[in-house]
Amino acid sequence: MALNSTQKKFALAAIKEVRAEHAAYLSDMDDLRKEGYGPSHCFHGTDRWTDYDNICGYCEEGLTLQEMALGRAKHRYSEVERKLHAYVAASNEFGHELTKPLVSEVNRLITRYSSPRI
Repeated sequence: MALNSTQKKFALAAIKEVRAEHAAYLSDMDDLRKEGYGPSHCFHGTDRWTDYDNICGYCEEGLTLQEMALGRAKHRYSEVERKLHAYVAASNEFGHELTKPLVSEVNRLITRYSSPRI
C-alpha cells in the first residue's frame, strides 16, 4: 500500500512518538527492577499488579512498535479525512464563509499529527 505525503508525515511522527514512549516505559521498568519490583504495567498500560490474570489485547497480538505506530497514524489520518469530507459537504451546502472554522480545524489537525508529540 502506497502512502501519500500526509500519511507519511503522520507515520513518521507516530513512529517517533511510540519509540519515545517505549524508551520511557523501559526506563520506568528498569527503575522498578532496581528497587526489586517486577513490571507494574505493560507498555500499553494494563496493570500487572493484580490478583487476577489480566490480559492486554495489544500484548497478545504481539504488535511491533512500527505496527503500533502505523495503526496510530492510520487512525489519525482517518480522523482528518472524515473532518475534511465534512468540511467539503458543509461548504457545498452553506458556503465557504460559514465553514471557515472547519478548514482551520482540519489544518490544525494536519499540523498537530505531522510532528511528534513527545
